[in-house]
Amino acid sequence: MSGPFSKMWDAMARIPSGRVGRLMYKNPKGHIPGFRLVLEKLEIGPDDVFCEVGCGGGALLKMALETASRAAGVDLSPDMAALAMEQNQEAVESGRLEVLEGDAENLPWDDESFTCLAAANVFFFLPMPEAALREFCRVLAPGGRMAVITHPAGRGRWIAERFGMRLYSNEQMQDMALVAGFTQVECTVHKRVHQLCYAVK
Repeated sequence: MSGPFSKMWDAMARIPSGRVGRLMYKNPKGHIPGFRLVLEKLEIGPDDVFCEVGCGGGALLKMALETASRAAGVDLSPDMAALAMEQNQEAVESGRLEVLEGDAENLPWDDESFTCLAAANVFFFLPMPEAALREFCRVLAPGGRMAVITHPAGRGRWIAERFGMRLYSNEQMQDMALVAGFTQVECTVHKRVHQLCYAVK
């Protein structure tokens, strides 16, 4: 895949927008297995306040709100932030959900705002992953849990190279999370498709 179509797909994956972006992320069936891994690991309960970085169209937010007391999402794309609110309108109107446009490396919330945080299928696009992990740690309360789902290094490397995706080994992910301030870090690969980095502040 090359030329204009490749460039369009790259841009749409990084910052989804417009009609095509809405269609891609309104019902992202391909992402659901990864979302389930995140939720199983975080074990979200009724006392949790959940944050999603790179929330896309809000599918994972909707799933998390089945058990979390409140949630917040942020996305670099204004179109995706709007779609996430539209897809979770009832939660927004009741005050259980806030969705903002923003950057993973400069999150728009105060320190210790959340008890759990997820970043699903976005980490490989971040230009400054260490800075993002520091922000993830900053907005989590002590004992807060983080789950990052991405692709393992070595899988689909040609796709990663074509689209400028940054893939990391389990050891690299663990080291970055520890340096960012997390105290317990566990990185695993599931069915050779998903890399899950789970950490506790």
